[in-house]
Amino acid sequence: MYYGTGRTITQTTPSIGCVIRVSVPKSRVVVLRWYWSSRLAFRIKDMAEYLRESPGKPPKNKSLFGRAGDIWSTARQGLAWSKFEPSDTTAVWSPGPIGLLTAYSARLRGASKDVIVDRVQQRLQRAQSFGAIPINFEAQNITAIIQSQVPWGIMRQVECVGLEAFDPGLTYNPSYIWNQRLGIAHYGDGVGFLALWGHTSVITPLAPRADLIPTNVSLPYTQSWLERVSLSGGVVVPSQTAGHLIKIIGSGVARSIGDPSMTVDIGIEKVPEYYARFGRLEITIYINVL
Repeated sequence: MYYGTGRTITQTTPSIGCVIRVSVPKSRVVVLRWYWSSRLAFRIKDMAEYLRESPGKPPKNKSLFGRAGDIWSTARQGLAWSKFEPSDTTAVWSPGPIGLLTAYSARLRGASKDVIVDRVQQRLQRAQSFGAIPINFEAQNITAIIQSQVPWGIMRQVECVGLEAFDPGLTYNPSYIWNQRLGIAHYGDGVGFLALWGHTSVITPLAPRADLIPTNVSLPYTQSWLERVSLSGGVVVPSQTAGHLIKIIGSGVARSIGDPSMTVDIGIEKVPEYYARFGRLEITIYINVL
């Protein structure tokens, strides 16, 4: 059994792109400043900087247990907010690690078809590896492409984009994806809003452009009402869903493909290279130290 929720080197979880698992030799120590709470996150039930393991041989899927206390619980809740039921068709917008786990959860729970929409090729390939249908966000006429794959429409959709909502021309446009969702929606579609939206007028080093996030987004209400689209979202409480995930992982059901949130597996010696790529904006990264 695992205590805590894992070690995370990131400050904006919803914008994660490339996920990296890093193996650290026992002789190497990495010390980080925890920016929100203490290093063990005592004050809030959130991400802890360290993953504490009980004695004994760790299972091969040990990283999945760490996910159960944070991003996988978040993903599972987003799917629940969409009112997902077995055999539903699903679409996940922007599959970072949370989005990938959302799509994978839909597969585990019996989605008839699972569509993934993103512009990062590593994410699309990872989603395809466990049976999802990858759709490139930068392709022309996304709606027509998805309709050709799922002609009867998408029944459940999960929004994993959040703050960084762009159109295919990479222009900031938080209303664009919503309009695309309506174009592929089945009557009675449910949408789970999972990604972070947080406007504040207080500028800090951790959120230097938070005041640019709009508090209001224009939505086509009439069409949404006519098609009976439902919306649900909010802040996730991992303790409400983690118990179910631990049982799924422990039983081996989720073991066959490894950790679906991982797109790259590297050694500690390659960390500088990937941080350099991050600095050149080639990738966005989430590093998990095991």
